[in-house]
Amino acid sequence: MWESPVRFRGCAATVMLRFDSNFRPVRTPIFSIILYGLPFPATHRNGANVTVKLTAELTDKSIVESVSCPGLFCPTIAAEGVLTRIRTPGGIVSCVQLAALASVMERSGCLQLLITNRANIQLRSVENLTEFDLNALQDVGLAARNPDVDHLRNVMTSPMAGLELGAFDVVPALREIERYICQTPKLAALSAKFSIGIDGGELDSIRDRANDIWLVAENGGYRLVLNLGQEWRSDIVSEDPVGLVRAVADRYLQYADQVVNQSVKHRRSRKPRLRDVIECVGKERFLDGLVDCKISENRETVSHVPTFGELGEAELLHSQKDPDRIALEIVCPLGKLTIEQINGLIAVLEWFDLGEIRLTSWQTLIIPNVLRSSLKSIKIALAEIPLNPNANHPARGVVACSGKSGCASAATHAQEHAQLLIAQLAKYPDRSFPSIHISGCEKLCAQPRGSDPGDSMGRDIVLIGREVDGTERYSIEQYGLRYGLLCPDDAIAQIITSLSAKND
Repeated sequence: MWESPVRFRGCAATVMLRFDSNFRPVRTPIFSIILYGLPFPATHRNGANVTVKLTAELTDKSIVESVSCPGLFCPTIAAEGVLTRIRTPGGIVSCVQLAALASVMERSGCLQLLITNRANIQLRSVENLTEFDLNALQDVGLAARNPDVDHLRNVMTSPMAGLELGAFDVVPALREIERYICQTPKLAALSAKFSIGIDGGELDSIRDRANDIWLVAENGGYRLVLNLGQEWRSDIVSEDPVGLVRAVADRYLQYADQVVNQSVKHRRSRKPRLRDVIECVGKERFLDGLVDCKISENRETVSHVPTFGELGEAELLHSQKDPDRIALEIVCPLGKLTIEQINGLIAVLEWFDLGEIRLTSWQTLIIPNVLRSSLKSIKIALAEIPLNPNANHPARGVVACSGKSGCASAATHAQEHAQLLIAQLAKYPDRSFPSIHISGCEKLCAQPRGSDPGDSMGRDIVLIGREVDGTERYSIEQYGLRYGLLCPDDAIAQIITSLSAKND
């Protein structure tokens, strides 16, 4: 029996799914369910209990909308349990927030967290988080008070935002946009995947991540860039970042009903993406009179030019505006942190009077504002946890999707195979390693896809999982060469052999 939230004729509720060993609940559209009477979130506009029992097969699939984008208040089912995703705008997590999260994890029996490739936090637990836990996360700002808009706090910035010398400080804009989202209930009608990126011209750029809209800092304002399958730079430049987001959201809501049934039949959510709406109504019509803004006159405008960071011989360091302080990057193998590591990190942050961490979209974490004079001491303290800032850590360049253990689409156990590969790479200390992407299927979910559907996203080596006659196989793209289908052990051996030859 699994527990999952759905929308039942517009109301939030919890569904218990019953199925046999061959049944995949999320991917199967027709199922028998029992809808138990459980309280809605306290802030839900229809807050009340409901009891409905459906014992026959559900053939009218229009009354149930699957959760297409997991969130804190709308977790979804995975093979390993309940998957919950916590949005962390800009990847910025304070020490207080980290402590509250650790307490929630301990109470829910969650042994580790995952840093996602959008710098959010993902938990896998046996049961849904309790109302007490949800309130605790709201109290420290890790969740919106209005559950209907919490998942829309999907705002990305560079992990060095506001810290890097020469770049524009976009953190105030980030906070203003988050506040606007939390205080605007009508935004619940946006697509669950509505996303915003803010680029201040940092060296550690996250422009390879896809977002519905980008706000690109230039000349004291923000240029609106839209994702239409490829990035499209508009002529709109405004000093009001919230005004830009509000205008785009309002225009989406104005036209969304016109395209809801035209282009999204293949998606689990029936709400159109922003690019669907723009494609339907046309760019000119969508942008016409969008905001009261200043228009660029085709002059050469670029983001603030950043200074270069530092790459130490043994650790990952990033320069800051304050010459006495530095940001230290920590490698988290496959983006994972155990509850013991989190508690150890909290102790280190408190001891060295450091107020926050920054999660990165390449699934590491950065500790900013470290005094250069304390760098040696903090590295010793981190090693006791253990947390590793080694630039040559074998896991630094390896990414993997959740694989067969956590995704119904995967053909291979990508996570387990990535761990085996990292163990093999660890036998070659003090050596730089290539970037490696292990995917359980052709979707390549662990890292963002480029504009070319076949793009390997700059990864040196890409393993794509397939099922052949009931067995797990990988095809390998390595330095421009392609290898046929290999079993996981042979695929790992092939990579190790080629790397050994390359370094000899």
